[in-house]
Amino acid sequence: MVPPEDRRKTYTNRTPLFYGCGLALAAIAGLGWSAIGNPFRLAATEVIRLGEVRLGDVAQGVIQVKNRHPWAAASVIGVATDCSCVSIQPDVLIVPARTNTTVATTVSPRANQTRVDAIVRFMQTTDRELHTKVEATVVSPFAGWPDAAFAEPRDGMLIVSLDERYHGLVRSVQCYAPDGAGVGSRIGESRDQIVIDAPVGQPLRLVVEFAGTGWALWDGPVRAGGALVHPAGQVDAHSEMGG
Repeated sequence: MVPPEDRRKTYTNRTPLFYGCGLALAAIAGLGWSAIGNPFRLAATEVIRLGEVRLGDVAQGVIQVKNRHPWAAASVIGVATDCSCVSIQPDVLIVPARTNTTVATTVSPRANQTRVDAIVRFMQTTDRELHTKVEATVVSPFAGWPDAAFAEPRDGMLIVSLDERYHGLVRSVQCYAPDGAGVGSRIGESRDQIVIDAPVGQPLRLVVEFAGTGWALWDGPVRAGGALVHPAGQVDAHSEMGG
């Protein structure tokens, strides 16, 4: 039979062993967590600014997704955006340890969209996401856009002057009267203006197709008057045709 004092010594001697086993189990659990790709190790570009983009064009950018884990891969189970004008490829990622993965980002603005302020969400788990903001400014194609196309009366016709950055980017134009009848319209010979074969005096609707590296279709009223609608949006004076 072991004397009581010896039993106390035995328990005391085993204490470091218990602590050692606990630390070993914690280490194993940590390694297991790492082995499945700890999602909290991922980071992504916070903001990408694409500058100016034209209707009918596609702006391209790159988002970097970085895995900061020293040796285990991590995954993104899905990618989503709150604006249909932004596309992301690929939408599922496996990011190796200590590696940056490039995600291609494209922006193709809608015809009435003056700015792009979109959020891209990289879903790591069902309740954890990384966010990247995508910013761009859409170049105005003509005065009055996006609400209308301002036309200048000239020699019995109406002229919609295009911003110089859109010269050659308009593929086709169509113009309609209120009853749906077609009104003669065309792109000017120098491709810097839209010519409508109608005088001031009736409401008109203009459809403009923009096509460059992308595609956009704008549809809106034609406005004319004694003064221009400036690109910045200020109006000196104008009247809607027929009004």
